[in-house]
Amino acid sequence: MSERAILRVTYLNNKLAIRLPKALIRDLGLKSGDDLKIVSAKPEHITVVKDNRQTEATEQVQAIKRRKIAEYLRYLRENPLPIPDNYVFDREEANAR
Repeated sequence: MSERAILRVTYLNNKLAIRLPKALIRDLGLKSGDDLKIVSAKPEHITVVKDNRQTEATEQVQAIKRRKIAEYLRYLRENPLPIPDNYVFDREEANAR
């Protein structure tokens, strides 16, 4: 965003809020729910950065889930479930209440 923008402080749900111009949101790649971290604050200017800790944590959890699923599938391939040779699946019996 090349031009300077004046940001107005307003109340939103009994909290102070700053509305950001669309160009700034686009340039920073912000979306609803993103966190901004204040790096420095002086009466003349405020420096903020996008805080990616939540996104990084979510990605780490997803990676752990994928790894655990892959480990479980590998375990099942190496240790198949013992199913008797004469076993026949009966849908009616399985769905009986």
